[in-house]
Amino acid sequence: MITPSSFKAEFRAFRLLDDGLVQLKLDEAYIRTGPSWGTLRDKGAAVLAAHLLASDPMSEPSSRQVSDKDSKSSYLREWERMLAQVRIFGTVPTAATSTPPEP
Repeated sequence: MITPSSFKAEFRAFRLLDDGLVQLKLDEAYIRTGPSWGTLRDKGAAVLAAHLLASDPMSEPSSRQVSDKDSKSSYLREWERMLAQVRIFGTVPTAATSTPPEP
């Protein structure tokens, strides 16, 4: 599971944010990226949390990155790409599973 400090190390734009706010968004993101995400769950939750933080008006100006007319950050586009992969393969294989389940 991703912690605020490991999240901030990977997503440097959010390094100045309060750990409590980062944890709140990580918790929300983990709910949206359930166990069916398999090995992609941690990465998916981190990317979604980055989007949630980037679109939060309470975030530091340097971390706000939602400027498209469709209000999608690059983080949300990445999360949607990952979600499509999860939907195509069903449960993403975990370390114990070498191939995706049959459709």
